[in-house]
Amino acid sequence: MVVIYRGFAMGYAKGESGNPAGRPKGTTNKQLRSLRGCADELLEVIKEQALNGCCASQKLILDRILPPLKPIDCPINLPDYPYDEKPVEQTRYLVKAVAAGLLSPSQCEMMIKALTDSLEIVNTQAKAEDMAALQKMLPPLFNHLE
Repeated sequence: MVVIYRGFAMGYAKGESGNPAGRPKGTTNKQLRSLRGCADELLEVIKEQALNGCCASQKLILDRILPPLKPIDCPINLPDYPYDEKPVEQTRYLVKAVAAGLLSPSQCEMMIKALTDSLEIVNTQAKAEDMAALQKMLPPLFNHLE
């Protein structure tokens, strides 16, 4: 059904299609069919270009041959980590560990994030305890008004 909007035909109504059955499974467009016919020749041209120094062709081949590297998690052994020190000292230690090559920058970032998150938990707990103490103090303050 064609929708008329302000006197103009606007195509199909929402949820409708001019081809409800869609394209049959297994069919390809003309460009893909023509490329499949000369795939071996195209690969040979790209290979020659790469061997002759074409950076785009080299990148195309390497992107297909070598998968992108992904970081892996590995255990961190920091025997003299200052657990009992203030967060500022712990952060300073982590930055020095990166400079010394004991930690990668991404490992340092994760540890600082974990430290920050734990501080937020401690602060939230302290605020909750302060609120509970204030609530206990409030009723006696207002008893004389009754």
